[in-house]
Amino acid sequence: MDSARQVAVVIPSWNCLGDLRDCVESVRAQGGAEAELLVVDNGSADETLAFLEREGIPHVALPENLGFARAVNLGVSRTRSAFAMVLNADTRLEPVCLERVAAALEANSTLGGCSR
Repeated sequence: MDSARQVAVVIPSWNCLGDLRDCVESVRAQGGAEAELLVVDNGSADETLAFLEREGIPHVALPENLGFARAVNLGVSRTRSAFAMVLNADTRLEPVCLERVAAALEANSTLGGCSR
């Protein structure tokens, strides 16, 4: 897939395994753009790390909760895609969300971001 159509998806998580499963599933179901998925776990005490490892989901395991902003910054700094999307773990993406975001950003070089 064209690297311009790749979007880094960074998901900070903390003790939210149920939501995280659904969020990751919605990212994996995307069409039209490739997701460079990275979960940054903020020291969860639930089974989040076991899930990420079992499912082969790229992740960073922090030893403690460093907060949302630090997790996001760390995650984005470890991705290579031209575009980055930050998701809360309780988010579910529509099937072509990443394609739409990438297309909007590609169409207008003056945009620094987009939201809905």
